[in-house]
Amino acid sequence: TYCDGLENVLWYVSSSETIVSPLLKNVIVEGVAEHFEIKAHEPWVEDSYVFTVPKPFTAKKISYTRYFNNGTGHGSSSGWETIVLPFSPVSFTHETKGTLAPFYSEVEGAKPFWLRKLTDAGFEDVTTMEPHVPYIIAMPNHDRYFEEYRLNGWVTFEGENVEISSETLKP
Repeated sequence: TYCDGLENVLWYVSSSETIVSPLLKNVIVEGVAEHFEIKAHEPWVEDSYVFTVPKPFTAKKISYTRYFNNGTGHGSSSGWETIVLPFSPVSFTHETKGTLAPFYSEVEGAKPFWLRKLTDAGFEDVTTMEPHVPYIIAMPNHDRYFEEYRLNGWVTFEGENVEISSETLKP
């Protein structure tokens, strides 16, 4: 399609009267995006996660999709990555395994993953994420785990009604 390779481009439109191609994603009309999507295409290249917002806007719905493939330990700590989002996710979804939730969050039917926040006392398990706060995250991925709980692959974090400021974001 016309927009291949332009998924993370922002399209600012100053009037709701402007005709916009349905192929375009991340269209911001008069400071509001109906659905704003960010996707990390090359997880092995650190710079692929950096995202710049030249003008602030409101996103009615927002999603960030990232590929997780680090192996996690079976009885040892490994596979951790850092993540900082400009919004509080209301849901987490794996591309093939459905609803996810951090361990201890008691979301019925969800596959669990590890989410921790650094506190004065060290890393602490958490069940929610706050905007612009750094976390460490690990998706279960070890050959000793049951296949249904191995969460390597694309994971989407979704939020609603988010004010996005003009700054460089590094999820």
